[in-house]
Amino acid sequence: MTHIINKDYMKRIAAEKAAEFIESGMIIGLGSGSTAYYVIKKVGELISTGKIKNFLCVPTSGETKRIAEELNIPLTTLDANPVIDLTIDGADEVSFVFDDDKDRDKDYDQDKDKDKRSRFGSARSGSARFDFARFDFAQRDIKRIDCIKGGGGALLHEKIIAEASKEYIIVVDESKLSDRLFDNFRLPIEIIRMARVTSQKFIESICEEAELRLDSNHNSYLTDEGNFIIDARFAGGTDPAEIDSLLNGRAGIVENGLFLGLADKVVVGNAAGVKIITNCQDLQKI
Repeated sequence: MTHIINKDYMKRIAAEKAAEFIESGMIIGLGSGSTAYYVIKKVGELISTGKIKNFLCVPTSGETKRIAEELNIPLTTLDANPVIDLTIDGADEVSFVFDDDKDRDKDYDQDKDKDKRSRFGSARSGSARFDFARFDFAQRDIKRIDCIKGGGGALLHEKIIAEASKEYIIVVDESKLSDRLFDNFRLPIEIIRMARVTSQKFIESICEEAELRLDSNHNSYLTDEGNFIIDARFAGGTDPAEIDSLLNGRAGIVENGLFLGLADKVVVGNAAGVKIITNCQDLQKI
C-alpha cells in the first residue's frame, strides 16, 4: 500500500511542477491518464484562484473532457485552435537517446542476430529499469526523448494534439523510465475494426505476442474513434524506429503508441522531488 501511495505522490508533484509552465492566454492540450489527471486538477485550481486567465484547453480524450468540464475548465477544439501552445501529458514508458549513444543502432543489429525466434530484438530476462537516481544527466547530452503511450487508449488523439503543439511536456514518475523502449511496456496499436484479423496477423509477424485489448466487461475495447487496440509485446533490443515505420506503412493500422522525439521536456517525480529534463540538456532539480 505504501508503494502505491508513494507512486501517486510522485505523479502528483511532477504534474504540479509541469503545470507551472502554463501561462495566461495560452491554448493548452490536456493529456489523458492517471498522471495527466493531476495536471487537469491543478489547472482547475489555477482557474479557481485566478492565477491563469484567458486560456482554452483541448482535451485528448472523452474522459479528459468530462473531468475538465466538472472543474469548469474552458474547452475548445483542434478545428477552432489548430495550433496549441503547450500540451502536458503522461506516458507509459520513457527512454532517452543520448548524443554519444553511437552504439545504440549497433546494439539493435546485434540483438537481432542473436535471437532467431523473433524478427526483431531478443528476449530479456527481467525488466531493465533506468537508474534515474544515480544517472548524471549533466555529463551527457540528450539527443531525443522517446515514449510509449496509449495505455489508456487515447493514443491517436494524443499524438494528433502532440504534433499540433509548440511545446510538448511529458510527466511521469520514475518507474516509467526504461533503458530502452519495449523493456517494460507493450505497444498499443490502434486498428480499424474491419482489419482486425489481418492487422493482428501482421503485427504478430513482427512481435513476440499480440493481443486484442478488452474492456472491463470482457468486450473488445473501443477507442473514442470506435477502433480496436492491439497490445503488442516486442523483445528488448527491438528498434522502435523500424517498428514505427513498418506499422505506419500498413493499411488498417490507424496509429501506434510510439512517440519518438516528440517530447521537448520530461518532468519526473521521485522520492527526492522533481527533475525537469529537456532535449537541450537543461536539467533542473527542485
